[in-house]
Amino acid sequence: MSKSNNEMLVAISAWIMKKDNTMIKELAKKYSPRTLTTVGKELYETSGAKEVLEGNMDFFIAELAKEKPLTAYDVEEKSLSVLGFNLSLELFNPIKHYLYNAPEELEFTDDETKEIKSITININGVLLVMSLNLRDEYLRRNPQIK
Repeated sequence: MSKSNNEMLVAISAWIMKKDNTMIKELAKKYSPRTLTTVGKELYETSGAKEVLEGNMDFFIAELAKEKPLTAYDVEEKSLSVLGFNLSLELFNPIKHYLYNAPEELEFTDDETKEIKSITININGVLLVMSLNLRDEYLRRNPQIK
């Protein structure tokens, strides 16, 4: 896929996630900054996303640095783009295998209401939870960015 087509795909995916607030609010809450919920943390662990991100952190940090983010907000937005742009790399295969074989919905207990809920899991949700962890690591390594 060409860079421009891949950038368009990343932009469309980000737009879809912003329109699907149910997925975002179940995986991450806006507490300035956005933080993972219990189900977001669970998805990060069970999907293989944690191993993929942490095993390739230096690569993703370098890719994010190429984007030259100036603010913490930029880092958060660019983190998602960097992950989406590199989705075709083989290193994402464990996550793709998980999503292919996983049930369509993930059940969880809502932290606030204690009700059992379910969300549809897909690559956009996995990229979201990965992006917040990438954001945090990038900001940790670049404390001058506010």
